[in-house]
Amino acid sequence: MHEDGRVYGNKIVKKVVCWDAIDERNVWNEYETHAYVWEHAPWCACVRSHIEPKKNPAIYNMNMMRYPRWLVTELTYRCPLSCFYCSNPTHMSTKNELSTEDWLSVFSQARDMGCVQLGLTGGEPLMRNDLTTLVKEARAMGFYTNLITSAVGLTRKKIDVLKMAGLDSVQISFQAENRQLNEYIGGKDTYDKKVDMMRAVKEAGMPLTLNVVIHRLNIDRMPDICKFCDSMNPDHVEIASVQYHGWANTNRRQLLPTPEQVQRAQKAIETYQQSSTSGVYYVLPDLIEKRAKPCQQGWGTTYICINPQGNVTPCLSAHTLPSVKSIIPNVRKHTLEAIWNGEVFSKYRGIDWMTEGAKHHPRRDEDLGGCRCQTFLLTGNECAMDPVDDTSVHHDTFQRRVMEDYSTPVDLKSLLPRRVATTPR
Repeated sequence: MHEDGRVYGNKIVKKVVCWDAIDERNVWNEYETHAYVWEHAPWCACVRSHIEPKKNPAIYNMNMMRYPRWLVTELTYRCPLSCFYCSNPTHMSTKNELSTEDWLSVFSQARDMGCVQLGLTGGEPLMRNDLTTLVKEARAMGFYTNLITSAVGLTRKKIDVLKMAGLDSVQISFQAENRQLNEYIGGKDTYDKKVDMMRAVKEAGMPLTLNVVIHRLNIDRMPDICKFCDSMNPDHVEIASVQYHGWANTNRRQLLPTPEQVQRAQKAIETYQQSSTSGVYYVLPDLIEKRAKPCQQGWGTTYICINPQGNVTPCLSAHTLPSVKSIIPNVRKHTLEAIWNGEVFSKYRGIDWMTEGAKHHPRRDEDLGGCRCQTFLLTGNECAMDPVDDTSVHHDTFQRRVMEDYSTPVDLKSLLPRRVATTPR
């Protein structure tokens, strides 16, 4: 019962935190069917408080505004790779990282507030010598723990140790299914290592997610990328379009694919989705969309993101906003609850910050105003309607800018690789 319950718990937690992407009736059916597990398994207890309010949408909406669900921890900016598309800041430090005790305090506060899912990311989280301790203590607190890694630094022994500590799932990224291209994009020959660790995670009986970020350098290989993913038999595949922040924005003109490339890739992905037994997730990039997407399911409603030095924001790119960067709170000076209810997290909640046109827009409750960081990057105005939306006054300018970017001939020599020190703390 213990192992079955844990496997079930892992699946249901992931569904709860991604509620908007699924039919809620499926969760309710599982909730009622596995009532014993919900009542007795400690790894499920952490999400009951988030499932119950769904019986009353008004209570649910209030609770989701009051309590975060996701804790995203950038444990370090150190990384052995130098990907051109990295969304980490272009100016980042490997000094003054939070200590083990700092992180455990953060975990405890987040659980007390209602967070159920913990993303351990970076940089490369395996460069933290205390990763096993962090996983073990997070599991004891009731978190669903997810390691997001390049697999560089991972070993079969480490997988076993992390599993014993309570790690629930592993996400391994790769840059391409082709060895040479994988090395070129990542800056290091990691192909064999990644393939070996993908197999090792499956052999250890742990849920495996593969993540590949698509851009102009690899998008035309999408049929082969899909075949590669299928050969690894993952539980989930995330095919992600580049988010043009950090280093990716610096290299935007060399990375942005054409609409025709995106459409061809989309057909390959749809074919893969129909034939694969894995859960395959893909979201169209904004360059060919006409509808804005909600920012992190709503600014300051779902996610708490913490960087290696302890700065806390509602999303990983919020530090780029001029009105935010000078007032970003830090966990060494403030409690998470105070931060959650403070100025930065409240800034773009609700609709009070919106322009009059956005407040009365028919899709307001669907896109929640769109992405603030992207909007500022493209318009210079944090409060404007997301220019991706075809009703935005900035949409035509956005379209012209995108066309200029993807029409630029690829100049590989102009690509700037991510750079940061990799000396262990």
